[in-house]
Amino acid sequence: MSNLPNRVTQIVQDSGNPGEGSLAPVSVALNNIYGQKFAVSDSVHFSFVISSNIKASSDITIELHWYSPNTTAARYVQFQIVWRAVAIGETITAPGNSGTIVSGDILLSTTANTFIETIMPVIAGNSIAVDDHLFLEISRIASVGTAPAAGDSPVLVHFEVEFVVQGLGTPIVI
Repeated sequence: MSNLPNRVTQIVQDSGNPGEGSLAPVSVALNNIYGQKFAVSDSVHFSFVISSNIKASSDITIELHWYSPNTTAARYVQFQIVWRAVAIGETITAPGNSGTIVSGDILLSTTANTFIETIMPVIAGNSIAVDDHLFLEISRIASVGTAPAAGDSPVLVHFEVEFVVQGLGTPIVI
């Protein structure tokens, strides 16, 4: 969690709704750590409502928490998040507030199963509003660097959504 004042984090540990057919990641477990193993093009889908205490124009940061079985140097992965903010009464398929954020190449550790946090580029706060439904598709995409072998597929354990709240009020002194 962030150490910044007035920031809150929502941890999403659910595996979400997997992509369709061959685009669904595989559920795996390692020493009672459960996650979704991502081959290139695999994706999961999440949605949640933007909290009523979000500060106006607060950017949203998404942090992915994952590990990889990689033990070979110079192997890379990339993640992508396609998002859409939809208010009640809006048409989901209409153009509107949406976008794509990409992690860029991430060099895998050569120590297998090293736990990694990847902070994705932000979703601009002026793109969302209180009570919007935020729909996310988290995918693994092909890296620009050396492509990992199939056995190097990263395992997404959970992700966090972080934003600034309007205010935490005045502390009560007793």
